[in-house]
Amino acid sequence: MAPDVHSRERLRAATIGLLGLGCLGGIIGTGILGPYRAAFARHYHLTQTEIGRAVPLSGIIFGGLGIWQGPRLADRMGRFRFLKVAVVLLTAGLAGCAAFVNIYLVAASWCVLILGAYLSVISNAVVADIWHDQPQRGVVLLHSFVSVGKILGPAVAAFLLMEIRRTHWQPWPWRGFFLVCAIVAGAVLVLLLTGSQRSIMQPAASADPAVRSAPGWAAGVWLPAALLGLIAGSEDSLATVAPMFFQTVRHVVPENAARLLTLHFIALIGGRFLFGLLGTKVRPKVTVAMGIVPVILVIPAVLARNEIVFSISFMLLGLSFSAMWPCIFARLATVLAHDRSKLTYAVGMTNTLGIAACVWISSRILDAHPRGAMIFGPALLVLCAVVFVAFVADGHHRPAVSRGKETDSRG
Repeated sequence: MAPDVHSRERLRAATIGLLGLGCLGGIIGTGILGPYRAAFARHYHLTQTEIGRAVPLSGIIFGGLGIWQGPRLADRMGRFRFLKVAVVLLTAGLAGCAAFVNIYLVAASWCVLILGAYLSVISNAVVADIWHDQPQRGVVLLHSFVSVGKILGPAVAAFLLMEIRRTHWQPWPWRGFFLVCAIVAGAVLVLLLTGSQRSIMQPAASADPAVRSAPGWAAGVWLPAALLGLIAGSEDSLATVAPMFFQTVRHVVPENAARLLTLHFIALIGGRFLFGLLGTKVRPKVTVAMGIVPVILVIPAVLARNEIVFSISFMLLGLSFSAMWPCIFARLATVLAHDRSKLTYAVGMTNTLGIAACVWISSRILDAHPRGAMIFGPALLVLCAVVFVAFVADGHHRPAVSRGKETDSRG
């Protein structure tokens, strides 16, 4: 039986916390490494190579741990309950990074933070559980808040840096950022605690050993996850090369190039909120088809010499990335409802790998052909859209769901 209006009302505060967690994830993603990297390296006498090696290595190790145990624990405990555990780890890691100055304690806290952050990827599945009747709306809204956080991250970091410099609060400027994030994470945890696993409809995990051992079962999760990883990579590759393109090819001053990227993300966020409001009114394949229409704007964005033309084109190009990832994830989470936890953690890993690979490829292209580097991301997005439309079933199928502990064997 689907949750009624009263169940949704009881989940309201927890849902706000879930969306806040998405925003926090965006803030952490863009607010730490960029603004504070130089100061951190200088204080602890680290090279940029050492930081560049340690950060992805920790992500791979704890991402692998999450893939190994995350889906099983999430289905056994219940995904919403497991998300609370992940946020506890995230909050503890952030608080540790804010409280400690010893490099080894900071490193240990960072590892806890990364583990909690990776395990909290299950929020994508939880939001599909909460909006089980219209998962596309829930996932799109969650990622709208993630995008808002990505824009807020550098702004929050810049504000704290100015305040710390003005007040001479402490010589470790990144600690203030971690402290603010830890407080936000704690508030998110309090909101999540207002909801219970029993109030959320969660598709029962497949308990048939024959299904899990069948040839192609893993590929049935990993191939869709790889598609989503490439979509995430296409978005980040364009965002990475665009400022340099506008500075070197169009001779835009750095601050204006940064503003162009901000406008691009604002259009992306606006599109996500729009598609989130559409909810189930538009079928997934139609949404994807609508999403790739603005890709054509990459042509004037790259070729036009008039600043007004290429600026507006690049800004509106953000619309093409608005609904693609969340819409496709929501559809795959419905098609693979019995393996939703495994799909979610697989997507977390393929996103990391896809972004790293696409940023590397686009950066290599940028050296030889800047226009080609700009076209790479949108072209890859179109290719992924074609694959989705060609091979993934459309429709509004609603998977069988169970309440709280009735999912899986003890979920």
